[in-house]
Amino acid sequence: MDSAFECEIAMIWSIKKETFQNIVNDAINKHDGDIAISLEDSDAKVKEMTLSILSADFKSDMSKPANVPIGHYFDGRDYAVIINRDDILDPNMNFFVNDILTLEFRGVVERKPKSLSNSLWDAKDQDFTFSVKNKQIKVHKFILRRYSPAFCKMFDENVNEFRIADFNYRTVLYALRFCYDLPALNANVYHLLDTIRFANTYDMLLIKERIAYQMNDFIDATNVCQLANSSLEYDVPSLRFYCIRFMSYCIKNGQTYDRALELNDAIKIELYNSCASHIVNS
Repeated sequence: MDSAFECEIAMIWSIKKETFQNIVNDAINKHDGDIAISLEDSDAKVKEMTLSILSADFKSDMSKPANVPIGHYFDGRDYAVIINRDDILDPNMNFFVNDILTLEFRGVVERKPKSLSNSLWDAKDQDFTFSVKNKQIKVHKFILRRYSPAFCKMFDENVNEFRIADFNYRTVLYALRFCYDLPALNANVYHLLDTIRFANTYDMLLIKERIAYQMNDFIDATNVCQLANSSLEYDVPSLRFYCIRFMSYCIKNGQTYDRALELNDAIKIELYNSCASHIVNS
């Protein structure tokens, strides 16, 4: 029996112009000036949703997947509205009134009861804190013990907080979500690659495999060689397998992929053996 249920959403959200500009300057893709406003809820499926900015006579349907460029920071978001930054900040467009941007969301979402993973992630009884550039992420020691000998050692020494300076907040957040068997929301392939780098640094073998599984959906002709080389650098056998499978398919079907000459020699040998095996078997 399907336990999902529908609920109506009606929400008005306001943001000051100064706050908006700080967020945009930190996150925006510099090449085209587009920004994204999206819904981030792994337990909800949008059935109907509109975003309205009444002062600008703006209305957009959020129930349809946004057509966003590959590789942008909002690549992979299922439900998003894409607006040009200059349009929003243009006084003649009236997005801001008295330096306040007001967004109105209305629609219907389908939700399922929280999974155990989500319930634990949202719980308030965490006993360990990661501090990343003035932000905190709280987790359970008993969960992280399964995945990282490095963190186990900290816990055995009664350490309750760990400050991280060489990874950004998003990377740490994604890695910890994978520990709870939760996906990295709105991640693109380069976000996930940096998350693998984090997992490799802290000897999180199983987490590297989980990340690689999600990365498989992002492999294409523009990044496969980079990812294949990274699979060796960070010792992720499953990512190497996905990449070699993709390149073998390209070779078999007469398709090309970028930066082939930059492939690590070990990858070239494995790719050759894979292709030779296909020829023999056929």
